[in-house]
Amino acid sequence: MKGDCHRYLAEYKVDEAWKTAVYQAMAAYTLAEEKACRLPPTNHIRLALALSFSIFYYRIVKEPLMACIMTKLALSKAVDDIDNIGGNCMATIHVMKRLTDNLKKWGLEMNGDGETQS
Repeated sequence: MKGDCHRYLAEYKVDEAWKTAVYQAMAAYTLAEEKACRLPPTNHIRLALALSFSIFYYRIVKEPLMACIMTKLALSKAVDDIDNIGGNCMATIHVMKRLTDNLKKWGLEMNGDGETQS
């Protein structure tokens, strides 16, 4: 959540304020990711973090290739562990769909070298 707040700030900041917001978002997402690794790959909170972090890379950092790699990795791990889905499976399915949708959209917007098309 902290990473998302800083991501939202970065959307409206410029210059040094933008850099600060990006740095703080990156730090928050990275820390959250370290903790989320302890959760099962199909956990909806872990998947939602992957969704938010990948959107941050795509929209704010302008690194579509990293966003796609992160999304593919989260989806791959979740699919591999799908037999162990528990608890809130509807939330998990919803987040997996959003990850898949973003991956398709971003794939269409990218050309072969990982750069977005203009």
